[in-house]
Amino acid sequence: MKIFGLLLAALVAGSAGCTKTDSFNCLASSECMVSGVAGVCELGVGEPGGVCSFPNLDCPSGKAFGEFAGEQAGLCVGENPGSTTTPTSSVSNTGTGPATSSETSVDPSNGTTVDITTMTTDTTMTSEVTVTTTTETTLTTDPSTTTAGPACAPLGDACTADTPCCGDVCTGCQDGFCVALDQPQDPGCGTGCLGCNNGSCKPVAAGLECTANCSDFVLQQTVAGQQTICNGYGPGQLMGSCDDGGLCSVPDPVAAGCVADMPTQLAVCDTTCVQNSLACTPNVTGFDKADFCALNGPGPGCKTSCLEDNSSNMASCDMNGICQQDPVPCGNYKCDPAIGMCPTKCADTSDCVVGMCKGKQCM
Repeated sequence: MKIFGLLLAALVAGSAGCTKTDSFNCLASSECMVSGVAGVCELGVGEPGGVCSFPNLDCPSGKAFGEFAGEQAGLCVGENPGSTTTPTSSVSNTGTGPATSSETSVDPSNGTTVDITTMTTDTTMTSEVTVTTTTETTLTTDPSTTTAGPACAPLGDACTADTPCCGDVCTGCQDGFCVALDQPQDPGCGTGCLGCNNGSCKPVAAGLECTANCSDFVLQQTVAGQQTICNGYGPGQLMGSCDDGGLCSVPDPVAAGCVADMPTQLAVCDTTCVQNSLACTPNVTGFDKADFCALNGPGPGCKTSCLEDNSSNMASCDMNGICQQDPVPCGNYKCDPAIGMCPTKCADTSDCVVGMCKGKQCM
């Protein structure tokens, strides 16, 4: 190993002269660092070892090969020519911690799935490279060896305790066959304006009388600090009429007896994640938080952008509509405001914080 490290150091020292290399083969992700931007060593792509890739939003994989990746340079990871992708394995590295890879394989001798997680800690020195590998193995049961739930039977087909009828509360097994029910089984279709029709819950005729709850109707929208709240009226039953969409409609909840002094919180999310404020319009019923708040994705004010300290703020709304932010320093490259991300190459010196742009690299 020491001889190999000395040879590698000699190659690195030799490249510091005037000779320009077209490719660089890495052994670990810690070697993929350009002006403070961390990359990933794509093992198995270059020989020997691998080649470096760096973040790129224009690529489906989110990564593109670096300038010194030989024939792969500039291509998205996963594209031809010569790239290799394995859907069941992944390699990740933030540039400050160990690289981790995971693979899944099936042991044919006992029908179990073996999940292998490999953690590699890389330390690059001027004259020697030390690689420490720790392998953890977890055995789990192969899903193919477990018993799946019973298949369901469509309307008109035979049904048993092991083969129930497909569909919702509007289908049932009678005399050994699946039939469409006139009345829903428990817990029902959800509202009094939905009923059974040909084996599924569908809106009943518009205009029929229905019972609703005051808390189902939007009262108002309020802002508290960095969050926006959509409130409903306080709890209480009232009478209404079914509309064409299967909802119990009440034109004026206050006139029908709803009170506003004890509001019900229908949804709360960060203001930067509010994507449709009209979903919280007073007296509207059928409120859905997923319409009001951006969930599990970017929001109008919560998205990847450049910060004043020259970092890329990788922001996104979580499953609760809370904006999660992850600033990433751009090093010697100026954050690109068009995409809100740190570039890995420069077109000219104006793309660099300090120094000059040489060979598309800020130096």
